[in-house]
Amino acid sequence: MSVQEKIKFLKSLQAIRERSRKVYKKAEKNELKHFNLDLSKLQDAVITVISLIKRDYNDISEIPPHGRWRHFDVGGRSRVHVLMDQWKQNNITTQEITRRILDLFVVSVLLDAGAGNSWSYKEPDTGSSFNRSEGLAIASYDMFKAGLFSSQSSQPHQVDADRLININVDDVRKAFQVDDNNPLEGLEGRSKLLSRLGQALKNHPEFFEGKDGLPPRPGNLLDYLLSHSTTTTSQLAVTVKIDTLWSVVVDGLAEIWPPTRTSVNGVSLGDVWPCEVLKSAGSTADSTEHLVPFHKLSQWLTYSLIEPMIKISNITFEGVEHLTGLPEYRNADTERGLNFHNDNVFQKAVEVVPMFEVDDPVVIEWRAMTVVILDVIAEKVRKELELTKEQLNLAQIYCQGKLLHKIQLANLFEESKVFVDKPTIKPVDEVLKAFSALPENATKEQLFQFVNSNFGLEGQELIYSPISPFPSNPSFLDDISSPILLNFAKMIHMIWNDLSREFDENSLPCKECESTFIRVEKKFIIPGGRFRELYYQDSYYIIEGLLVSELFEVAKNFIENFLDLVERYGFVPNGSRIYYLNRSQTPLLIQMVKIYYKATNDTSFLERAFPTLLKEYDYWRVKSTVTLTHSQSNKRYNLNHYTVKNSLPRPEEYLEDYIVVEQNSNNFNETQKKQLYADISTAAESGWDFSSRWARNPYIPSPSPLENNREMLRTLNTRNIIPVDLNSILYMNEITLSEFADVLGNKYIKQVMKSKANQRREAIMLFMWDEKMNLFMDFNLTSGTRSEIFTLASYFPFWAESFTESLSTNELLGSFSHIKSLLEKYPGSPPTTLIRTGLQWDFPNAWPPLEYAIIKGLINLHTKQNQPISDSEFMKLAFDVSQRFVSSAYCTWKLSGVIFEKFNALDTNLPGGAGEYTVQTGFGWTNGVLLWIFSLFGDKLQNPTCTH
Repeated sequence: MSVQEKIKFLKSLQAIRERSRKVYKKAEKNELKHFNLDLSKLQDAVITVISLIKRDYNDISEIPPHGRWRHFDVGGRSRVHVLMDQWKQNNITTQEITRRILDLFVVSVLLDAGAGNSWSYKEPDTGSSFNRSEGLAIASYDMFKAGLFSSQSSQPHQVDADRLININVDDVRKAFQVDDNNPLEGLEGRSKLLSRLGQALKNHPEFFEGKDGLPPRPGNLLDYLLSHSTTTTSQLAVTVKIDTLWSVVVDGLAEIWPPTRTSVNGVSLGDVWPCEVLKSAGSTADSTEHLVPFHKLSQWLTYSLIEPMIKISNITFEGVEHLTGLPEYRNADTERGLNFHNDNVFQKAVEVVPMFEVDDPVVIEWRAMTVVILDVIAEKVRKELELTKEQLNLAQIYCQGKLLHKIQLANLFEESKVFVDKPTIKPVDEVLKAFSALPENATKEQLFQFVNSNFGLEGQELIYSPISPFPSNPSFLDDISSPILLNFAKMIHMIWNDLSREFDENSLPCKECESTFIRVEKKFIIPGGRFRELYYQDSYYIIEGLLVSELFEVAKNFIENFLDLVERYGFVPNGSRIYYLNRSQTPLLIQMVKIYYKATNDTSFLERAFPTLLKEYDYWRVKSTVTLTHSQSNKRYNLNHYTVKNSLPRPEEYLEDYIVVEQNSNNFNETQKKQLYADISTAAESGWDFSSRWARNPYIPSPSPLENNREMLRTLNTRNIIPVDLNSILYMNEITLSEFADVLGNKYIKQVMKSKANQRREAIMLFMWDEKMNLFMDFNLTSGTRSEIFTLASYFPFWAESFTESLSTNELLGSFSHIKSLLEKYPGSPPTTLIRTGLQWDFPNAWPPLEYAIIKGLINLHTKQNQPISDSEFMKLAFDVSQRFVSSAYCTWKLSGVIFEKFNALDTNLPGGAGEYTVQTGFGWTNGVLLWIFSLFGDKLQNPTCTH
């Protein structure tokens, strides 16, 4: 190997693991000079890592890289997004936004050397103080924002070579708030490093050259990567090889390293060090076999650069697995989770650990061992996660895999949800072994016997849990004038007891038995029927009813369960089953807390909930934000859509999804199948599963209702619809968070959320208000226009008050003229849409949450008009909608003896129908909306006229 080849190898990613593994092999033979290898506590470290993953992440693939981005989010403030939102408002292109963030991340990472224990940085915007890496990150962020890294007055938000070369120590001292009382270690070194960075940018125009005579910038590496011969572009993604980016980092920035570090033939190698134990007896003076590269800062910079390119420019990187865990050396004893020294993974017996420099042989051995030990732990974590019941064995049974596929396609039960709600009655590994013993072509009878022998009753892990104390005569009953409706309301109030559940850990016959239920600690109310667990969207309306019933503690505990789920998973799943962990549902948790707080003034609960509510809000902001550019102003706005990553049938609707996607004449290719599975799951996340609202062609003719359903589902376009109801609720959430922040004295969050709400309201008016229809409509990303399909989702902006004062009273009355027409045309409640498709969120079904939104909106408009109730067209209509809904619920109950989940606009005696399952009874959200209506109009509601 030539000298140049040796240099190239030592600067490569491959060399890091290869040389570190040689040190590890020496350790296995007890040949290290400074450490012995003791793996007795290795499993403890593995368990610690797994516990952290399970606590903080739903999936191992969701763990973010160890990059700079998170340091900018310290204190609950998403600073990077603040800048990006500002640039989007100014119509900056996606590529230029990416360049700017790369500029920021490069200087921020390079400035992040040890700050010492005495230094801190006080952020001017918030008054908060930060130290260590976070403080350095915020300081560099503020420098960038102020234009201190740019030589171009017309473009302050960039980093360029001309300015970096001229930065001096006083510039850095002032920016980092350094004085005698706030000393920063390495102040002069940081200013010199910035100067060397500027020179490196000039020395490598192939990576960083500016266009049109502008100075070189770190962010221009984006253009180099995109134009590189190894970069591939398809309709789905741009893929960059990690080695291409690595060459930019290690070759393009080579000049920044101090000349005192290891060099070969005059070439500085950066973070590469001699390791005594790798020297062979006959090695020559120019030998490089004993040199061990770590390239820790280069790797951290690479991790940091990858993240914005993925998030902002949707670039995929091939070969990221070649990067290693970062071999730290200063803080091994202070890091939690993986604490090798204290866990005795490797150590020599010493009473006092001395201080070492980076080039000390002790440190070099330590760092090499760290690289390999992190690999060992990572492999064991992957293996353990594969064997963890909730992550793989349970998934093999209930979420994906051969067992689920065979059982569900055998159509053993009336619907797919029955099987996935059955707990095992044997240890999971025994169940899998029993399935493996079945013949490949097992009959339906054999599969049925397998299920009966290995699984219990669906939902048996949840037990009836009566509410105590239970108020027998809540005050709302006193205002109901009709004796018939009074008895009806009392009966509904009592149903809460029937729907109350809690998890029973003793319900399963063995300790190793498992179910799909996600355990929650407190009592909750189920919707009813097949919905035997917590459901996100339903629970808001249930809690409205619980508060009317004066069941305040039950409501509080119910909300606590959702807060716990957010703290565990980062979001509220669609429902409390593991097969729902890939999606959420309409984000109403913040509104649950709002109505509870309004009813109780429980400030201590609000204080407990507030950080968790911010976390859930951030989940939706990160997961589902879409940026739209207004055609006239060219201004950019952020709105949200529902979107679920999924490429398989939903476990709880497996057979039906499979038939829709796999058994049709469309001959979908694999990409189209995955997209359709994702759109199906996304519709489920919306709560409207399914509706013509999401279809590319909502008017498909078909000889039979069932086939019409399936053909329409095959045209789902859910992820490309910007829903008006979702964005109205998010607006309401932003306003509510601003109000909560005001109560709690957090002025910064108050202003941020108010600003976000104002921006969203402006976007809703621009993109969703249809002057011709006098309605708010969904926005279709595929066509770039508003939807023309009438749905009751149009009335959510009136509930949320996400409209501006520019709408006149006549326009507002015009919006609700559609509701008046529907009440005149049909005897029941207003239907969800006007299209009869056989899908359950279409005509003629009328759903309690939608009737609630209409009534809420009308009451809000009445309040804004400040008129007496007797003179208010809005309140009159609110009462009419309420009366019609109460009549439908009462008449169907009178005929059947049960409360239904949905109703029929064509007949007050009939429940709603259609959909993937039979009509359900119980029913949580119906009860909640009914009790809420009784609390509003109890003295005015008339006895329903039923025709049976």
